[in-house]
Formats: sequence, structure tokens, C-alpha cells
Amino acid sequence: MFARHTHTRNMKRTGVVLGLKNIIDKIHPSGNAPLTTSESKRLLTALTSSFRKHLDAVHPSAAAEDSKTRPELNAGLANVSHKGMHSSAALAQKHMASVLTNPLMVKGGKDFGTAKVELQKNPHKDPIALLEEYDQEGAATVRIAELCLEHVRKDYDTARGAQKPKLLNELQPGRRVFLWLLRSNLYTPESYADNVRFLENLVFFLLHEGREENIWQWIKLDVKAPDSLQGPPPGVTRSPRKERLYRYRWRGRLLSAMLRVKVGVTWDFAPAGVVQQLRRNALNAAIDTYITATELLPHLTCLPLGSASTYLTKLLTRRLRTVNPRGDVELAPGDEIDGERYDKLIEAMPLAYTSSESPTDPEKRKFPEAFTQIDAGNLLLLHPYKPSASLHLKNLEFFFPDDRSHAQSTMIGKLTQEPKARESWYRGVLRCAAILDHQNQHEAATWVRGRVPLYFPERVPHAERDEREFHLLSNEKESVQDRPEVSRPTRIPFPSFA
Repeated sequence: MFARHTHTRNMKRTGVVLGLKNIIDKIHPSGNAPLTTSESKRLLTALTSSFRKHLDAVHPSAAAEDSKTRPELNAGLANVSHKGMHSSAALAQKHMASVLTNPLMVKGGKDFGTAKVELQKNPHKDPIALLEEYDQEGAATVRIAELCLEHVRKDYDTARGAQKPKLLNELQPGRRVFLWLLRSNLYTPESYADNVRFLENLVFFLLHEGREENIWQWIKLDVKAPDSLQGPPPGVTRSPRKERLYRYRWRGRLLSAMLRVKVGVTWDFAPAGVVQQLRRNALNAAIDTYITATELLPHLTCLPLGSASTYLTKLLTRRLRTVNPRGDVELAPGDEIDGERYDKLIEAMPLAYTSSESPTDPEKRKFPEAFTQIDAGNLLLLHPYKPSASLHLKNLEFFFPDDRSHAQSTMIGKLTQEPKARESWYRGVLRCAAILDHQNQHEAATWVRGRVPLYFPERVPHAERDEREFHLLSNEKESVQDRPEVSRPTRIPFPSFA
């Protein structure tokens, strides 16, 4: 039902409000939507103007002083003081800001600190009920909502298996906090977009309550996030692409949160010696989620995919113990990665870079176009059933030529400054050479091995030993040659989540 409001690329504000109301009505059939941004601005302007008039009436000293010292202002002109205007305007703005943000004036003295104390004093209190009480008094904030979700999450994590569904059914923290956010905080300056912990916990509960549809409906809303409390990063306003990614950063963070919740492992590598086990079919579910997100791209102004694609690529190419014996993640016993899903993921990976602003010069376009193929090339090397070296070989020819002076300075800088990237490319070189040897492409394999002394000279003494590991892995898999080049799909159908 909501999808019909998202078919146009440039959604009008009325469409956003209607879509928002539809989501609220579906989650909670009663209640009114909050003021729109324009309505809120008009209300604030009216309050400020009214206070300013009263300020000028009670304190006309600035205007009177100007009329005495500058008699030319009385020569047939209205007695208006620009100094007085600016003074009263500044005082009005300052006063209204203090009134609207003073917790003693509008929140009854309640804030994050008092909420924290209340939860500590009464650990058995429903934390979401506390958020709702603060909301009634105009004191609820995203940070307080984060605190309340954290308390529920601790109870959920420590509950016994049979008690977890009961806790979710009784509290419904995802539904209730999401409803509060939609009604009260979608457009507020204290943006949920920058509170990653809040987003992750909210997504966690929405998914465990079976409300994934609500997350997709949220992603479809054409809402530009306000500036963070620190303001926009440098250079954002000078680039249309960076501006879009910044304003819609909340979409990318929601998608990343969904992937992490479904996979159930940390963003970064676990401490040495710790191995995290995936839930059964978790990785396939995460791949499905990413592919679904890419299918939305033609219908949304912007959906940042960079963080989500990086997370999945690292999992599949660096962290899984099936591809890296030193990895920190292993599949559940008997679980397998679905080959068809894996192929779709490879085709979708370049879409993470489609919002880039391509240079008009064909020569300058070569680097960003090659860059979009790096993740796909790595995934093909590690295909669970049909590994292929063709795309990775093409990437090596572009980024690591025989003459180092012709190498891309950006890539050389990355290898120098980022040890993890350097290690990843080194392992990719050896794996590529092993697969080419396995496919009897010995000349190409020799050329690939030549990248080690040119670009990874410190690894030369260990390269032969390290490559042996990849030869053993290659012997266990079926190989494929001349795989078609990965490219962007020409048409992606619009999915329905209703």
C-alpha cells in the first residue's frame, strides 16, 4: 500500500507525509502525525516575531538613542533603527532558543540524566514506558530512546531462550520506539541518522519482532536527514554526490544495521583467538537483503551502499575461515553459501559505486570504472563453487602494471597507508596465480606472481610458501574460465514489500 508513494524519483513533501501517516496507521491505528518541517518553521517564526514586538515595546531605548544622535533619520523618513532591529532580532532569537531548549521550562526538568537515574532506581520498570512518559512531557530524545533500548537489549540478551519471545511480545520495543520516532523525531535537529547504536538496537528489535517490512518502508521515505550536531563534514556542500550521500546517510546505516543483525557478527575482526559462528542460513539472508536494496536504487534519490558492501565483502573474502584459515567467522555446521545468490551479489556489487560523479574525460573515467570492479573481482576469486581469476587479472593489469611509474598514485598510496588493504591485495595476487595455474594458464600466472617483488617486496621470502595454501584450496573447487565481465544491470524491477 505504501509502495505507490515511492515510484517517483523526486517525491513531493505531501507524498512523504502521506507515506509517513500510512506507516504510523499500520503500526498504531490511532493518533495524528507530527507537524511538517514547514509548519514547525512557521510556528517558530510566529513565536519569535511576537516576542520581538513585545521586546521592542518594552525596551525602545536603542531606537530612541539613534533618533537623538542621527537627526537625519527623522527627515521625512520613518524612525527606524537598523541597530535596534538587529539587536531585538538577536535577543529574540536568543530568548526563544533558551525557552525552547530549557528543560526546566518545557520538559519539567527531565533529561537524559534523569532518565538514566530513574532506570537505575527502578530496574523492573518498562524502559519504553519511560520513553513514552518523557514524550508526553516533551522531554523524549533519540539519546533517551537509545538508553531505553539498551536496557531492553540487556534484558533480552540475558533472558533464557524460551523467555526471549515472551519478552518481545510483552514489550514490543521495536514497534513502540519506531512509532515514537515517526510521530515525534523524524525531522528534529538531534538526528537519529548519527546515532548508530540507536539504529542498530531499533533494527534488532524490529527484525526479531517480525517487522522487517517497516524498515523497508522507512528506507523508502524521501527524508533528508538534518545536519549532525557537529555540522556537515568539510566539502559536502561543494559536491552534489557527497551532499546526497550525506543527507541520505541514514538509509545506508539502516541497511548496514540490517546486515549486521542478520549475520550476527561484529563489524571488525574479533580479538585474536576468538571465532564467531554464523547462525544457520544467516549469510544467505544477508546477501538477499543487500540484493533487495540494490533493486530499490532506480526508485530512490539516493541509497548509500558503501558500508553494507564493504561489510559483506570483508566477510566473504577475509573473515570466513573457509577462505582464510586465520579468519574469525565460520559457517554453522552443515551450512553452505548458495551459489545462485553469490552470483547475484557479484553482479550487484558494482552498484555500490553508481552514485559517483564520473569525469567527462574518458581517460580519467578509467580509474573509477576499474575501482567499481575490485570487490566483484575478489568475490569471483573466492566463489564457493566456480572460482574465476579473469576479472581479478584484469584489475591487476590496470592497477599494478609492469612499470611502477605508471601505477595509479591513489592505489600506491592506499597500499602504503592501509596495512589491511595491502595484505588483501597480496593474498589476492597469490590466489589469482594459484587459480590461473589450476586452469593451465601458466604464462598469466607467472605475470601475476611478478607483482610481488614489484609491489610487495617485503613478502618475497614467504610468497612461495603462502601460495601453496591457495593451491590446496584450488584443488578442492571446480574452476571456470572466461566468465562474463560484471556490469551494471540495465533494468531492475521495483519490488513490493506490502
